[in-house]
Amino acid sequence: MAYATLSDNVYGGYFIPKGATIIVNQWALSRDEETAPDASRFDPSCHLTADGQLKDHFVNHTTAFGFGRRICPEAVIYH
Repeated sequence: MAYATLSDNVYGGYFIPKGATIIVNQWALSRDEETAPDASRFDPSCHLTADGQLKDHFVNHTTAFGFGRRICPEAVIYH
């Protein structure tokens, strides 16, 4: 999903002008070797602790479900 900036901003040393289109790189985020070694291989156990609970990283970061505010998709008006 793409987002547009509401004002000029600086993030990580980069200038992002008002109205710029920002697209999250979900592919890169899901292949973080620190949280999911060998991420290209299907291995659900990388999300679990030794006792079968979800690792904190996956409980607190739900990148699979998108970014930004949460609203009902049917309520979005496309221009």
